[in-house]
Amino acid sequence: MLLDHGEVYNSLLLFSPDGHMWRYDKNYPFGWERGSFRKTSLKPKITVAETRLGNIGFLICWDAAHLNLWDSYAGQIDMMVISSCSVDLGHGIYSFPNGDQVTLEDLGSRMAAFKNTAGYIFGDMVNQQTAWLGVPMVLAGGFGNLRARIPHGRQFWLGYSLFAPWLLKYLPQADRLDFSFSLVPECKVVNANGEILTRLIPQDGEAFAAAELTLAETRPKPDKQQPESQVTPLAYFSADVYMPMIAKSVYRKGKKKWRNMEGNAASEFKSTTH
Repeated sequence: MLLDHGEVYNSLLLFSPDGHMWRYDKNYPFGWERGSFRKTSLKPKITVAETRLGNIGFLICWDAAHLNLWDSYAGQIDMMVISSCSVDLGHGIYSFPNGDQVTLEDLGSRMAAFKNTAGYIFGDMVNQQTAWLGVPMVLAGGFGNLRARIPHGRQFWLGYSLFAPWLLKYLPQADRLDFSFSLVPECKVVNANGEILTRLIPQDGEAFAAAELTLAETRPKPDKQQPESQVTPLAYFSADVYMPMIAKSVYRKGKKKWRNMEGNAASEFKSTTH
């Protein structure tokens, strides 16, 4: 999380041995994340790090579900790096103050279609897009379990209730709605054919994956049609439009506080350097 001129971004940084830095900001905050940081700009941006190893491209988490970003890297990179701590939304549990719990399957057939979306994105989808680009890919994914309070839970729950009206009975409690979930267990190295060379599983604990990769002598360019996404339009709308629209006010409320923090840090830095 990077505070920059009064705005907070979800950023991935790469440093070379000589101290050169490249920065990639997440283009598509996923749902509630919009309450913690903003998108990089109105128009999606990519970052290509021109290193001695070759050109490296970047994606952060939910960005990997957006074909336009993969397409922007076509013919420009020799390797892809993805950082992810993705919510396994389809297998989470919504908990209310009275002790009742609701799963995605309880929300109706249309919402239940999201169940395996996260596993697909960071499983088959990134492997397919990697093979289409013709470059190897490193996916650094975090494992673990979390429980969090959903911002503006009543507005969020009202949206779910459109697909399952019986859920309206929980609306009075929804502002204290908690969500328990696991992170998608995908941490792997994939070759230019989309084949997994090595991967970690949660049982490995604190560990890292290593594999030998061969980069092409000439920068690859896709020679076939880009694989389509199997993510439903409703999932994109929910994660990119509806949920961020609700969470955005949380971000705006925090901006003044963050700007004060940044100003105090700058003043303190000035006083020490003088």
